Amino acid sequence: MNEGRPRRRGLKAHHFALIGMVLLVLVLGVVMARRSGWLADFEPLGTLLPTTAGGWGAGHRVRTFGLLTDAEGVLGNRSEMEGALELAKAVLRGEETEASDHDPLTAFEGRRVWLTAYGITFPAPVSTGKGDNLYESIVDAAENLRDDTKTKWGKREPSEFRVRLDVVDRVMSKKLKEDVYLPPRESVGLWGILMESEGGEITYLTEGEIVEQGLYDNKKRGLPTKKVTERLEARAGLGTVILPTTPFSRYYTRSYIEGPEGEGIVELYRNHVIPNDEATRETLAPSARAAADYIARIIDDRGKHNYKYFPVQDRDSHSYNMLRHGGTTYSLMQAYDRFRDPAYKEASERSFEYLLGRTELREDPGPWGPNYRFIIEERKAKLGGSGLALVAMAQYTEATGDMRYMEEMKEFARFIVKMQDPESGKLISYFDYGPTAQVPSEDSIYYPGEALYGLGKFYFIDKDPLWLETANKGAYWLIFDRDKDKEPIRLPHDHWLMMALSYMYAHTGDEAYQTHCLNIASAVEHKFRNRDHDMVEDFPDYLGTYYKLPNVTPVGCRVEGLVGTADLCKLAGIDHRSYLNMAALSAGFSMTFQFDPVNSFYLPNPRKALGGFKENIVQNPIRNDYVQHNLSGLIGVERHLAADEGIELPGGPAWGRDKVARGIVFAGAVNDIPQPGEPLYHIPYAGEDDVPLRLPVAPEPEPEPETGTEPEPETGTETVGK
Repeated sequence: MNEGRPRRRGLKAHHFALIGMVLLVLVLGVVMARRSGWLADFEPLGTLLPTTAGGWGAGHRVRTFGLLTDAEGVLGNRSEMEGALELAKAVLRGEETEASDHDPLTAFEGRRVWLTAYGITFPAPVSTGKGDNLYESIVDAAENLRDDTKTKWGKREPSEFRVRLDVVDRVMSKKLKEDVYLPPRESVGLWGILMESEGGEITYLTEGEIVEQGLYDNKKRGLPTKKVTERLEARAGLGTVILPTTPFSRYYTRSYIEGPEGEGIVELYRNHVIPNDEATRETLAPSARAAADYIARIIDDRGKHNYKYFPVQDRDSHSYNMLRHGGTTYSLMQAYDRFRDPAYKEASERSFEYLLGRTELREDPGPWGPNYRFIIEERKAKLGGSGLALVAMAQYTEATGDMRYMEEMKEFARFIVKMQDPESGKLISYFDYGPTAQVPSEDSIYYPGEALYGLGKFYFIDKDPLWLETANKGAYWLIFDRDKDKEPIRLPHDHWLMMALSYMYAHTGDEAYQTHCLNIASAVEHKFRNRDHDMVEDFPDYLGTYYKLPNVTPVGCRVEGLVGTADLCKLAGIDHRSYLNMAALSAGFSMTFQFDPVNSFYLPNPRKALGGFKENIVQNPIRNDYVQHNLSGLIGVERHLAADEGIELPGGPAWGRDKVARGIVFAGAVNDIPQPGEPLYHIPYAGEDDVPLRLPVAPEPEPEPETGTEPEPETGTETVGK
């Protein structure tokens, strides 16, 4: 009966095993695809991820976001986006609008948009909307914003608030974690978070809110889940519970905001303006002036600095650091030297009075001389504190010709001499000044360089051979002891030492200083992100940076060091361009994160923050040394760029040798006077007439017994830039 028909075979155990393995591979593949994000855009799957037991999950790509295509269309057209922002403001004011007046918006797909109104309250009111086309989405969001706030939009002047428009561009699926959501650090600030309930309701955090509210925790390297869920629950409404492992949609947008006073629009990237490509001579001076204005504003009548400011909270910190007090005053006097604004000089003089009130002068004769002065703070006496006090006062003398701090400079210099081991030449980082002193066992990387830089600058003012002898011994210990076994690319990025070595080379012509400075510069270059760096291709605001999460202070410090390297190269007659190019690109990064009238839109008190540099790409605090290092670097880069055009500006070892040592002070430049309409908030210029000023030549020191030091080598009269 069964003849001629195929015989049916039953499934064996190994068949079931094979089927099981195939299913396992498929399941693992789906999981990995979800984690990688590409499955988020696979439309047939409907939702990005399933909802949780709490009823919330990731949003539907088409239903929730309106992402039907990948077309950019109107989103990249500046004039059309200006019209989109004006449409939003018209709706907020209660004006009638016609879809026929906005054909490009009505022709574009109905993607979800977010509208934020800055300058009214903090945090800024925000709403979202979605329609059948982009026009309807914007109108929907604007009506929601108008209805959900108590602000009387019709009575608001357009200049009172600035509207931001975010249009969704891409979506991927992710999950929160129990404690901390750990996205790639370099992506933070580029995306928002959205969750959707089973009933179709949504809750969200915009990419702007993640930056503006400081949700990223640098120590934990992520977003604390509790902070995220609390904000999502609050926005969703009373009684909402979101589990800490809930799936969500991570969405990206194209973002635009009105310019200050409603003039034009600006495209945003990570809550800031699309990054500067590099610093130019034309952009550096206004940025430096704004930074100097910030420092001058934060020095009170007593001379104390506002050490740290939290601009999002509009709150000052009560912490302090006297070492950075000195360093910040140094950079402000560099700005006075460059721009001749008397407000900078007056603020610096107050700062010195405060600093000197925190010092101790000891009558303790020794090889260093009759006495010495040092700073005590929190039971520590740091070599670097006195080193930077000397740097700042030397810069004051260089910029003004005023010798009022000559004795104090000598006292600080004697402290540096006292802190040197006479046998090895090592400079000790902390001073054991008595029973109450705290003396950490570890050495500071930077304190010796700060001290050497102070001695190097001071030696142009006071030719006491003790300063040069101490500096030479200290530099040799760093080069031939501390750093002797390190590969060049493994050397610490010691920017203070790089600047000090440029001065030491100017004083001595010693090739060891040239070699070591260039070796440190090679270590900096090894970590430098140039235009062709992979990370820069993905994240353009990483251009000119060094760390995984770029902070403005390490970038600014390296700019200072590269400026010092360029100074040394010019003295040595070798090419400086590669170092200056790196410095200019890094300065461009820092300028991107300087608060100005454009990118301070989300701050409750933007005027107070203007000119300050935020901590990094996603964190907003301003500290005085963030501004100090970047101001110093900007002035140095501008000086070199000007020199390449045949324009001589003050600063650097060649200026010290050719001008300061001869008692000449920079008189200022006519074109530094601000013109009407300049996009800066700064103190009006009130400089000197454009005539040379002369500094009294420092008196020669009294003859001293022979110390075995060689006479100062001839340094010639070469001028920087020629």
